[in-house]
Parts: sequence; C-alpha cells; structure tokens
Amino acid sequence: MSTIACFFGKIHGGKQYPSNIHTKAGTALTVLLWLQAVEGLYLRSKPERGLESRIGRVVRVCHRNMGLLMVLLTWCQIINGFLTSQNFCGTIYVSNCVLNAVFGLAFIVQAVFWLIWMQPPGAAWLKRTGCSADFYDSAHLLVWEL
Repeated sequence: MSTIACFFGKIHGGKQYPSNIHTKAGTALTVLLWLQAVEGLYLRSKPERGLESRIGRVVRVCHRNMGLLMVLLTWCQIINGFLTSQNFCGTIYVSNCVLNAVFGLAFIVQAVFWLIWMQPPGAAWLKRTGCSADFYDSAHLLVWEL
C-alpha cells in the first residue's frame, strides 16, 4: 500500500506540495521496503550450504536490522506527514520536523523501556530501593531534558 500511495502521490495531478522532508523520506522508505522484501525472499529460499550460508547469515542480520530501522523511520514519516499537512515543514522548518520526530520517538522508547523494566524484576528492585517508579521516571525525564 505504501508503494502505491507513494506512486499516486507523485502522479495524481491534484494539489502539488513543494519538495519537503516527507516526500524525500517517502521515496527512501519505498526503496528500503523493496530491499526488505528482496532480502525476505532470499531468506525464504533457505540458503543453507557453502557460500550461500555465509551470505545468508549476513542477509539475515541486515534483514533484521532493516526491519527495526523501518519501524523507527516509519514513525518519523508519519509524524512528518502530519507536520507537512499542517504546513509546519517548509524548507525553513525542516529541523522542526526532525526534532518532533526524534522527541516523539524518544518518548515511545522511554515508555517501552519503563514498561519492560517495571515487570517483576523491576518491581522487586523498586521495593529494595524504597523509591517509586514515578521518581525514576521523573529523574529520567530530567536527565533527558538536560
């Protein structure tokens, strides 16, 4: 769907937006998506012997890392799409777009980290230290903002 959306966004003939970070990132994400698909098809062929097994290991690592990278870049693309539609992302304000994407991503990563950490091992650690989870969350935000 994203490839079709990128294609139709360029040829529809309707309102033409100036070149911005959202359009440039969309093209890069489409290329990454197709590379990810090609790597997945190669891994699906089960390269298990000789030189193919060595290449397969490298492709497997690249495929995994590219999949993780796609999640992060897609988040940035969604945020930048919203900012572009609101005319916040002109040529002057590209740094504003990037900053919003980075901060949004940082807060999501922080939430996932604390969610994992506050499971049983983290809860036992909190009892031993005598501090609440809110204290550590606030301290983490303080360090992040400095």
